[in-house]
Amino acid sequence: LPLSAEVFALAAFMGPQPLYVGALRRGRNYLPESLKDGLADMATFGKALGALQTAGLIRAGRSAFAISPLLQERFIARLSHDEKRSWCETAVKFLANLFPFKEEHECFDLQCTRLIGHVSAAATWAANLGYAQEDAGRLLNQLGLYLRACGQREEAIKYYLHAVACGETIDGPAHPKVGVRINNLGVVYRETGKLSEARDAFRRAMRIFKDAYGPDDHMLAMAMRNLVAVAEDSKDEEEMERCYRRALKVYADSLGQAHPYLHECLYSLGRILRRKNNIKDARRCFQEALRCALLCSPPDEAAIAVYARNLGRLLLRAGEVREALEHLESSAALQRKLKSGEGAILAESLYELGNAYRLDKQIPEARKCIEEALGICRASQSIPPSMPFSWPLPPRRMNR
Repeated sequence: LPLSAEVFALAAFMGPQPLYVGALRRGRNYLPESLKDGLADMATFGKALGALQTAGLIRAGRSAFAISPLLQERFIARLSHDEKRSWCETAVKFLANLFPFKEEHECFDLQCTRLIGHVSAAATWAANLGYAQEDAGRLLNQLGLYLRACGQREEAIKYYLHAVACGETIDGPAHPKVGVRINNLGVVYRETGKLSEARDAFRRAMRIFKDAYGPDDHMLAMAMRNLVAVAEDSKDEEEMERCYRRALKVYADSLGQAHPYLHECLYSLGRILRRKNNIKDARRCFQEALRCALLCSPPDEAAIAVYARNLGRLLLRAGEVREALEHLESSAALQRKLKSGEGAILAESLYELGNAYRLDKQIPEARKCIEEALGICRASQSIPPSMPFSWPLPPRRMNR
């Protein structure tokens, strides 16, 4: 009877969903000693479940049992204050340690799915009674991560909000733990198209990380990265430019000159400035992006090929043919090496390189590049959008 009573008390705080005996056994080390010992002996535990079933208190199958919501609520209402606290904390602690703790859940997990209802019920009791907020917050954040991985983003938002509230109750609204949960919430807001809410979440997370760790912490850079993604989603170039400029300082201070985030941000800012016809600043951004990509260990050759090509194109349009040639040659050579540009992109690069050779009066080299580009196009039966059908010939005078 004592074991039956303890099983019923634990299950009452875990909701009406079927509670699998296997899950109880996996997490028995986080349960009170008497319940832990009872679960170690399946014959004894089976008798306890049998007594509850005979009394009509549970419905039991071969591997799981369940209690009706009405019985749970009536049972909990009759417990003393200390009993409510004890069993609520036990249920939440048990689930917090049983639910798989991961930075990222990759796909569907049967164990996690079977625990979702129990997590929701136990966390709700913890919130209503004011107990076990620390474990409840950690558990709810993990459940949010799992639901997001399963594509249930609206549900994930609900649990992240609950996790944030638990963290604020225990640690205060400016604690880094709260900042992490707010950042996670912002990620799901962005994925559901709620850009305004995502923007506010990432900005708040950044303030928390900066106040807690200073301006040179990688957590600040991660939240900044997410804020940049929101700006890009908005398609508002003014917002994007402001965000890129702010991100450059954050990335440089927290991650250093050789981090991919820095050269990617410089390149993106350069593209916006080029579209705004701010050629001077765009050129500076492309040059810095190229320099930072070269500083990476090992150098980011795929990025270098892109940056060198765009810098070369910019210089070519500015009339600086010799310097443009250097970068266009480098880009084409890297594309061949990486075998990532065997189609339209390499054809475009070769065409631009050929044009640069022509402007520099290196006609044999120009012809060679154009013929190679044409061969690629014929092989793929396509013409790159930026590559005209005819070679741009210099103007000719007409004799009357």
